[in-house]
Amino acid sequence: MILSYARRQVITADPDDRIPDLAALMDYYNVGCLVIVQDNRPIGIVTDRDLALRILTDRDAASELERLTARDVMTPDPRTIHEDEGFDRALELMRGENVRRLPVVDRHGKLRGIVSLDDIVEEIGVDMRAIAVVLKHHQRVAPAFRPPPRSEILEQRP
Repeated sequence: MILSYARRQVITADPDDRIPDLAALMDYYNVGCLVIVQDNRPIGIVTDRDLALRILTDRDAASELERLTARDVMTPDPRTIHEDEGFDRALELMRGENVRRLPVVDRHGKLRGIVSLDDIVEEIGVDMRAIAVVLKHHQRVAPAFRPPPRSEILEQRP
C-alpha cells in the first residue's frame, strides 16, 4: 500500500493564492512542492521548479508577479495514485509521467498524502540495510564448508 510510504502532512494551497505566498509556504515548510486543492481534492501541483522556470524565465510573468496565482503556474490535473495501489505502481507512474511526486488520494479523490521519489529511494535504502544485516549475520553463523581431503574420499570408495 503506497499510503504507508507517503507523507501524510501535505502542504497545500488554494488555486487563487498569490505566487509570493506560495514561495513563502515552500520556504517555511522546507518543501519543493505544494498541492493545489479544491474541496480537499488535488487540482494542480506547483513545484519550486515551476516557480523558477515559469516565472523567472518569462519577463512578462516576472513583471506581473504580484498578480499571478497558483492557477497561473500550476500543473493542472496532477497524476495521482490511489492509496491502495502498490509501490511498483508508484514507480511505474513516476517513470511514465516523468514526475517525482504523486499526490495520494482515497477512493473519493480526496487528498490523503504525497509520495516522492526521494521517499521511495529512502525506503529502499532502509530495506537494503536490513537485508545487509541479515546476510552479514548468516555469513558469521554459517559453518565453513571444507571438503574432505581427496585421499579420504578415495579410501571410502568400495
